Amino acid sequence: METIFGWGHVIQNEQLADGRSNILLEGLGTAELIDYRSEEPFMIANVRKIDQDKSGRFNPIFREMLDELLLLTKRILLAEGAEESIIMKMNHIANHMYPVDFIASLLNYDYNLKQEILETTNILEKSVKLLSIVRTMNLRE
Repeated sequence: METIFGWGHVIQNEQLADGRSNILLEGLGTAELIDYRSEEPFMIANVRKIDQDKSGRFNPIFREMLDELLLLTKRILLAEGAEESIIMKMNHIANHMYPVDFIASLLNYDYNLKQEILETTNILEKSVKLLSIVRTMNLRE
């Protein structure tokens, strides 16, 4: 288990016929695992909430990067067969509390790179990292 992870609340829980579940979670932030209080019968841990540096959120450079991230992500998802209605809903991501993390969660790329983005607290640095990945993904389309 990673020591830095996302946390949030369950929006939807769909029980599958084989006993598994599809769970849609809205991310509300990141936290760091400090230590385990117990592991049986469930893992119970002490964690620390990680504050995100959102000071660049209204920076024009961030807004440009976010616009490009949205455009390229829509292209990737369309190429992967996503429904048009999903693509249209992506226009609202710009208003999400954590738009870069949300976009990062939608795409299929290397787990370690996803973790690196999750662990980055500065929104401008996070955007630069994801934009590099998304540009590379678009070159493959």
